[in-house]
Amino acid sequence: HCRTKIDNAKFKTKGAKGYNAALEHCGRSCAAGFPCTKSCMHKAGYSWGCSICSAKLVGCGRDHCVNQCISDSFSPACQHCNKAHCRASMKACSGRPLGGS
Repeated sequence: HCRTKIDNAKFKTKGAKGYNAALEHCGRSCAAGFPCTKSCMHKAGYSWGCSICSAKLVGCGRDHCVNQCISDSFSPACQHCNKAHCRASMKACSGRPLGGS
C-alpha cells in the first residue's frame, strides 16, 4: 500500500530516511495512537493506504518494543526490535522493506 504514485513520488524525493523521520514525528506526537498517526502520515504526503500501514507499524512498535524505543526510536536496540517483530507485517502491508534496520 506504499507503492501508489503519491508514495512513489514521496519515496523518490525523501527516501526511507524521510519516511522514517515522518513516522518518528507522527508516532511520537500522537503517542502511537492509530487515528492520529494515520492522519499525520497522510498530512505528511503519503497515501491513505500507506498511512494505515504506517500507523499499524507504530502500534506494533508500541506493543512489542516500547522499552527499547521509549527514549530513542533510532537506537540499535529499538531498530532491531522493530525489525524482529514488525518488519514482516509492515512489508506485507506496505510492499516496502520498512520498519527497523
